[in-house]
Amino acid sequence: MTARRATELDEYIGTRLRLRRSLLNMSQGQLGKRLGVTFQQIQKYERGNNRIGAGRLYEIAAVLDVPITYFYEGLDPINPQAGSGIDQVVLDFLKSPEGPEVACEFAALRTAQQRHAVRSMMRVLVADEVSVR
Repeated sequence: MTARRATELDEYIGTRLRLRRSLLNMSQGQLGKRLGVTFQQIQKYERGNNRIGAGRLYEIAAVLDVPITYFYEGLDPINPQAGSGIDQVVLDFLKSPEGPEVACEFAALRTAQQRHAVRSMMRVLVADEVSVR
C-alpha cells in the first residue's frame, strides 16, 4: 500500500497549526520536542508536505491547548477539498513568512483605536504600492 499524498486540506491544517504555534510564541523546535519529533517534521506538517495522522493531531491539539476542531475551522463541511471556506488572500497571508507574526501582533492590540490606526496605515501603504506600479 502506498502512502496517500498530502492535499489542500493537509495544507490548510498545517497553516492553522503554524498560526496557533505562532500565537503561543512557540518555536517549531519547542513543539517538536513536546511531541517527540524534529523541528523539520513540524515544518513538513505546517507546509502541508506531510499528512498529520489522527493520533498526532490529537497530541498537537493538546500541546497547543485547542480542540481538534480548531484545525478545521473555516472549512466547507460538505466538501473540505473545495477550498478553505475563507478568502484565499487570507490563507496566502497566513502562509507567508511574516503572516502569523503580524496576525499575533495585531491581535495583541488592546483598543479599537489602535487597530484602526494600523488598518489606516496599511491602506496608505497599499495605495502607495498601487500608485507606483
